Amino acid sequence: MSACDVGGEFSKRYKSTRLICEHGELFRQHWLVPPLDGDPVTAATFHSGSNGLLIVTTSANVLHVLDVEAKRLGEWSRQHGNRLPRTFLEFPGGIQGLSFCPSTKSTTVIAYSSK
Repeated sequence: MSACDVGGEFSKRYKSTRLICEHGELFRQHWLVPPLDGDPVTAATFHSGSNGLLIVTTSANVLHVLDVEAKRLGEWSRQHGNRLPRTFLEFPGGIQGLSFCPSTKSTTVIAYSSK
C-alpha cells in the first residue's frame, strides 16, 4: 500500500506495514518510524498548523503524535498517550482515516472507519 500526504517539508508513505517519513524537497528518507506498540499503522495525517507533527493511529486504535523533525514521540503523546478514552480505544470497525478541520488553529482530529 502506498499513499502520500504533504506536511510542510515532509511527506509520509506506507511500505507494507511500515510508515516512512521523507524530506519532501530532497526526496530522501528522513525517518523509518519504528513499530508503534507492535501494531501496524492504520491512518496517518499531518496537522496543517504545525510543520512536522504527524498524527498516527494503529490497529489497536491507539493515537500517537509524532514529531517527524525530531524523530520521536511528540509532547502530546508523552503526556497523554496512555490516557485515551475507552470510546476511542473501542472505536467500531477500527480507525481507518484521520482528518483535521481546515483551520490551522484547530486541534480537533476526526477519526473515521467503514462502520
